Amino acid sequence: MLLKGPVHSSSRPPLFSRRTFLHGSAGIGAGVLAMMCGFAPTLRPARAWGAAMPKRGGTIRYANTDTLKPLVDPATVDALGPSDAVRGCAEFLTEVDEHNLPHPHLLETLTSSEDLKTWTLVVRKGPVFNTPTPRALDADDVVFNFKRWLDPKLGSSMNGLLSPYLDASGVEKIDDHTVRLHLKAPSSTLAYDLYHYAGAVVPREFEGDFLKQPWGTGPFELVEYVPNQSFTLKARKDYWRDGADGQKLPYLDQVVCIDVRSQASAQVAGLTSGQFDLALGIDYAAYKALAAEPDLVMSRIKSAGTVLFRARVDQKPFDDPRVRLALRLVQDRNQITQLSLGDTGFVGNDDLVAPDVDPAYAPLDTPKRDVERAKALLAEAGLGQGFRTEFRYPTSPDFIATAAQVYAQQCRDIGVQLDLVPMPPDSYWAKWTDWTFAAPQWSHRPLATMTMGLCLRPGAAWNETRYADPTFESLLDEVNGIVEVEARRKVYAKIQARLREDGPFADPLFMYALAAQSPKVKGFVPTAFRYGTFSDTWLDA
Repeated sequence: MLLKGPVHSSSRPPLFSRRTFLHGSAGIGAGVLAMMCGFAPTLRPARAWGAAMPKRGGTIRYANTDTLKPLVDPATVDALGPSDAVRGCAEFLTEVDEHNLPHPHLLETLTSSEDLKTWTLVVRKGPVFNTPTPRALDADDVVFNFKRWLDPKLGSSMNGLLSPYLDASGVEKIDDHTVRLHLKAPSSTLAYDLYHYAGAVVPREFEGDFLKQPWGTGPFELVEYVPNQSFTLKARKDYWRDGADGQKLPYLDQVVCIDVRSQASAQVAGLTSGQFDLALGIDYAAYKALAAEPDLVMSRIKSAGTVLFRARVDQKPFDDPRVRLALRLVQDRNQITQLSLGDTGFVGNDDLVAPDVDPAYAPLDTPKRDVERAKALLAEAGLGQGFRTEFRYPTSPDFIATAAQVYAQQCRDIGVQLDLVPMPPDSYWAKWTDWTFAAPQWSHRPLATMTMGLCLRPGAAWNETRYADPTFESLLDEVNGIVEVEARRKVYAKIQARLREDGPFADPLFMYALAAQSPKVKGFVPTAFRYGTFSDTWLDA
């Protein structure tokens, strides 16, 4: 890889090693949580970022990682763009860092019983909501948020993560700063689930419209949100965390996010002209062009972000698992990956589990392209002459179109005609769960089981395929109650095999999270999540 500017690169070490589970990190306390991977007992301090003292003031402008879809309720956010706007104002009970390790954030501690079925959340003293009459976060707010998330009428994707192991009746207030969760099934993923981007904590006075009530405990306040264009945040003066200089964070005065539809040409032009200081989730083409710029800092971080070629299993002919398997077998996944992402992507295996990202990945052999078997499966399903269907995909990021076009060409080898329907992102994502056959992009999650819970459980808000498989669900429940990595891997092997045989999608590739920034941007750590979080960021201009 030829890069002219400084590079941050991460292909992180295994998150759950045998040693971390047997010995854990000291100081967390009793129970299984003490064995969990690096879950720190205290808030991470503001970083000093070397010898230089951070400077205060200024406005950072950055290109959004995703389309700025309309924003209403933080609990129903389903894209990174509006999530960033919320994230600056409202915070999360936990935080997952650049190494995919969870830490308490609005919680002081999070502890579990030995059987992973009773969790105690101690709410941190200090965070203050920017409500008309500012007030401190307390246990009633935490209970309020859990019950909102678990209300199926709200349609929050948090429900898909939490409801398999927690009902609203299991949320108990112990005192003003303590909440206890009584789970109906063991969960080893709670610390991660609480950082899902629909899990921002709002005050109990919140009535459902964040643009009218942009309330949270975060370092910024929302000044303006214009869908599909931009949003602006301004610094709070009473944020609860201190910076390295002993004064209140944040260092910046303002954050301005610009929606460039993740288009490579706009990313390159904006960064090279100084229109913005940072671009997250940049496209492969933009990354290659910007790597030649000597004054930019580039980052390339392995992630579980992926693109699926997925089908609704409640629509013919995709209700037949033989048809779905044929559409997986026809893939030349190396060709799809190389032509669409080059060395910024790596091959997927049709099971949502990213090698070297999820620590429990079971190293099964990569499925081979098998055109003859795919044809035979279609013939068994009564489709020996093939079939024709629309194939919808968003026009940005640009690589999705390339991947879709390559795949459509490969499908012709088995008589399947995919009629390409490229769509502007705002039109595609407005009805993304409705399309019969489509190519959505799914963002990084540290554990594959999180993505599986969001998109493959019956009733989950993001189950765009309408997949419902009791065998898969049983395995997912089983693995979510296991902590030790080798035991998890054994169940992962069964899950991966099941999805490769019966799943509702082809999963040809995973991607690196790519970013580029001006050298004047300090204190910003790119992550696989591609979040724009700037509480510790400053400008050295």
